[in-house]
Amino acid sequence: MSWLKSLFGRGRKKAEIDVPQIFNGLYQFQHPNIINNSKSTELPLNGNEFSNTLFLEGEMTKSSIGFIFTGGYGCNIFTSIKEREEKDILSSIIFSNQDQFQSLNERAPFIELPSNYDEITSFSKGIKWYDENKINIDNSMERALRDVSLVFIFVENTSFLFGIISKILYKIKELNIQPVLLLHVPFNDKGKTPGIIDTAEINSEVSLLTFIHFLMKKSTEDNFPFILLDDSQLRKSNLPQIGFSALQNMLIVREANILFDLILATQNPSQFYQIDLSNMIRIFKDARGPCKLVSLDIYDNNPSLSKLFDKQPFSESFTLKSDPTRGFVVIQPGPNGLLTNEYKNIRKIYENKDVILSIMNNRTNGAIIRGVFSFLEIPEFVLDRYESFSDYAIEILDEENKGYLDTSNLDDLWKCEEFKVIKITKEDKKD
Repeated sequence: MSWLKSLFGRGRKKAEIDVPQIFNGLYQFQHPNIINNSKSTELPLNGNEFSNTLFLEGEMTKSSIGFIFTGGYGCNIFTSIKEREEKDILSSIIFSNQDQFQSLNERAPFIELPSNYDEITSFSKGIKWYDENKINIDNSMERALRDVSLVFIFVENTSFLFGIISKILYKIKELNIQPVLLLHVPFNDKGKTPGIIDTAEINSEVSLLTFIHFLMKKSTEDNFPFILLDDSQLRKSNLPQIGFSALQNMLIVREANILFDLILATQNPSQFYQIDLSNMIRIFKDARGPCKLVSLDIYDNNPSLSKLFDKQPFSESFTLKSDPTRGFVVIQPGPNGLLTNEYKNIRKIYENKDVILSIMNNRTNGAIIRGVFSFLEIPEFVLDRYESFSDYAIEILDEENKGYLDTSNLDDLWKCEEFKVIKITKEDKKD
């Protein structure tokens, strides 16, 4: 049994009190400057100081995973990934306007969007723009994503971009690449000051929900898995003193690093199983619904990690009572390793589920848990958003077809030339 002690760390009689106390879940930012303050200690924490996200420790080589970055959201993700890995080992292409791209100060494959793309409320204009630029876009993607098997697509919440992406998804499939979208469900305006209506936020919500409706209607052959993050949960998980814009920026940095960690895990040895890119692709191959991220950053070296899996509201991007269809969980314990019973407890959580559990070599300080899961159904918090469509009136602005859309038929929203979302007030409903 000596090999078990070597692998997991020495057994302790008081393991029950050795539970990490200092940690952040995916949406939590409750320990400001903890990484920065550790720099003056004997064992500094290795991670991003802005978002307090620990880095999985390992070597990254040329990856068969690529990226498509769109809009300001995508450019911010791109910046965070480049800060983590300066070497040109990740295949990518950027869709943004000229100002956004120039702010990156980077040389990368680039497709220029109209300067006002984020103001165009139209799926059909995005589709038309793709068709008009199809040859250039397709050639650029073929070059940028050469030798790529899986591509993560970061999509900013605008109907114009969703229209473009709806076409790009089929091109990616044609290249025999597995696409995975990353989508943020915007902060719900419930509870805000009465009378304050954020038009951009409403447009963002309607556009995203219409796009998810489009994705879920696809046939099994055309399944396009998408990772969902809930910006409302981001607000609930942190102190109100932290501004929401600041929280969003920190989450974007953390999101980029979590995905980088998952990719890195496919290239580094696991203590038990041979893990590679095929394990990652398998999660998304037959996914017919949303996928969720799971993340915990533990800033102390206590080895009892299994109890942290109870912190689900903080650690996962959404909650769903149904079991996942597939999953991939990476754990990198601290220098003391995992206790044998702790590994058994974590393994038990995923008993009889198609979930790969990878235990990485011990860290020098702290510990991390990273995961991604696929599902077959939409989570309840998204379904609730569709019910809120009764609070909106969608005006069609086509020259020949003006009027209001029947929100029970979202397919028609893809066809109209342009639309405008109007919040219905309580007074309007009374009338």
